[in-house]
Amino acid sequence: MGAHDIYDEDELIQSLSKLIAADVDQNEWLVKIDADQSDTGIASINVLQMQSVAKVRAEKRDMKHMAAEYFQQPDVRDAVLRSIFNELTESYFAANITPCFPDVREARIIGYASIDYMSFADPKTLVGGGRPRQRLWAMQVVPGLTNTAVSFVMFAFLSCSQFNPITGKCHLQVAAPPPAATSATVAPITQAQKAVETILSARPPNGAVVCGPERAYMVLDYIYHPNMATLHFSTFFNTCRLNGVSFDLQRAIGAAFILADSLTAGVMGLMCIGENDKEAFRIARQAVELIGDQVGVQALPDSLSGERLGNFPYLLAIVKRTFDLTRHIVRQVDDISFRDDDASVATYTVAIPFDFHERLSHMSAKTGKNAVCEVVQGEKTSHTQLYHVQLPSPVLKGADGSIKVTAYFTRILTPLPAAIKQSEDQLVVFHAPHVLPSPYATVTQTTRIKLPSTHIERHSTVDPVSVKGSVLTYGPYTAVPGGAPPSSANELITVHFQHNEPFLTMTSLVKEVDVSMWGRVSTEEVVDVEHTGAALAGGFSRFEYSEHDAVSASFRSFVAVLPKHAVNVYYRDQIGNITTSALSDLSNGHTELVLEARYPLFGGWKTQYYLGYSEPTASVLVHANDRFRLEGHLSTCVEHAAVDDLTLKVILPQGATNVQVTAPWLHVEITHTTRRQSFLDAGRPVVILKKTNVVPAHNDVPFTVSFDYPGQYYVYREPALVVGACFGLFVMYMALTRLWNQARQSQTKQD
Repeated sequence: MGAHDIYDEDELIQSLSKLIAADVDQNEWLVKIDADQSDTGIASINVLQMQSVAKVRAEKRDMKHMAAEYFQQPDVRDAVLRSIFNELTESYFAANITPCFPDVREARIIGYASIDYMSFADPKTLVGGGRPRQRLWAMQVVPGLTNTAVSFVMFAFLSCSQFNPITGKCHLQVAAPPPAATSATVAPITQAQKAVETILSARPPNGAVVCGPERAYMVLDYIYHPNMATLHFSTFFNTCRLNGVSFDLQRAIGAAFILADSLTAGVMGLMCIGENDKEAFRIARQAVELIGDQVGVQALPDSLSGERLGNFPYLLAIVKRTFDLTRHIVRQVDDISFRDDDASVATYTVAIPFDFHERLSHMSAKTGKNAVCEVVQGEKTSHTQLYHVQLPSPVLKGADGSIKVTAYFTRILTPLPAAIKQSEDQLVVFHAPHVLPSPYATVTQTTRIKLPSTHIERHSTVDPVSVKGSVLTYGPYTAVPGGAPPSSANELITVHFQHNEPFLTMTSLVKEVDVSMWGRVSTEEVVDVEHTGAALAGGFSRFEYSEHDAVSASFRSFVAVLPKHAVNVYYRDQIGNITTSALSDLSNGHTELVLEARYPLFGGWKTQYYLGYSEPTASVLVHANDRFRLEGHLSTCVEHAAVDDLTLKVILPQGATNVQVTAPWLHVEITHTTRRQSFLDAGRPVVILKKTNVVPAHNDVPFTVSFDYPGQYYVYREPALVVGACFGLFVMYMALTRLWNQARQSQTKQD
């Protein structure tokens, strides 16, 4: 069992979590790495140190016969999967992943295979209760080789060599010649035959196998230059042959061109074979230098745009755009490589079409070295809104730079049909330009669309396009001119697909953070929730809902991840406490709260609740002398929830002055003038932050509220006032009592 087509770290953790949860007794998992610089391609991760795995294994041992039925329950599977997912972090990978290429090679593992299954109910075979048995049919088997295996197969094919496990090297195959061939009357003709003759002449008399001459290879699987597309190919290859860049089949030495069919896109590959590693490197260098001489240093101008597609300013070598549609919040990730041969680059400009910009919630950027970049909104063009990515340090003239831009969009998936019945699957439509709008000319662009399922009703066929499982790939598109308007209607990418994931949207969220200097910081969220998917057509049937095990486009539960030190947690609505919630501790120290509404939510249905918890002041409030700083999350603690309208109130203690707020997001309204009256104080300052269209990614960077608080003894001001007031009342009572007694005594004497 396994998974394939994993393109980033999030997918790796998610896929591995599912596999571990499905086969929790497996200790070692192999990971195939296509882009491994060492070209081994295989790594191994051990899960013995995972606390969540140990806990699940212990539960299975304790339950014995009931384990199979217990772990088949949806809630249990989700809880196990979530605990494993939270523990599989980057630090765990760094501590437990190891290369294992020698072991894999000894085991003769040279590839992998993916199998597509179809599940169906067999009416001819019945099980308990008269139900048809579920069966699986293997529809397709797709074998594949690792990068190392593919290159080695080509090397072995060209050189007719064989790997010797004793020497660890590859040698030409030597066949034992007949006795006549070894007579003195037959002289060797070629150098290879001379080497073979030398080896055979020293062959042991017992007929043991003797290796032939050694061969080594080097692969340059991707060489790109836009001018290669303009070459006359027969002339180019003839020039290479005349200059010694060719492959000698008789000696099994030289340079062989691979990927020759992609020369029209300016791409090729090289397989260089020599008698040893040093000679293979020399042949590769000679070939690359000759290619550079043939294609030239300066790129030729493009016939359409007039710009140079090679060494022009802001060369975009490769743009890989990915749309993640697995949730109702759409995530767009753009991996961009660029170069400026005229000047250094300090700012890179990104263009967002107006249709997408209306629903843009959050944008962030990082460099290839994972350094955070500041994103600033810029000017508008006729079709796009520009954003400027400010690099931490300029990319030098002629040097290659790379950035990764991530954008989040809400309410961009349109349900089609707009209303469905209770038992029907939800279908949505997604539209996007087939190329990334950019103010710069682009050499190559590729767009990937990740879907939540393999059920695709239809998709546009803007060639080239391919479908593999739940991933659609458009492109590559070459020589895209800069400043071009977004795609026309007939060039838009349109995907109509099944999407039964929860469309959890908070139409209103009021979050209050009450800072107390007496040891607690209390947080409360008042939430209005709506299912923003396809509306429910017809009435709701509780019987049908129970009969289908709640499998539909509706949802009832959602998960909130609370801070590490959260205590006094409550979950209520207008009726009262909701007891269907479940609280548990995660392996990373955080607290997980599973919230269940009083009824399932279908498209257009709404509910309201409020959630609260407390934290120790020392865990969230940092101070130096009389200056205090509070850091917190802007949005809700509920996972995968979009917020239409958010109001955050931070209530500071009485006496707080010089309040400063840092909100590192665009379009945030901040108010400082409000004060709240409470018991035994003259008004506490309140900071109010308002923002629309909020997503969980806003919690990646916290907001900061800093203020001055007058001395450590100021906190005792209110208790001192209470004590003083009580003492004053007692003194007044004593004085009035004595005056009353004296007055009575005087009255008695007069009488």
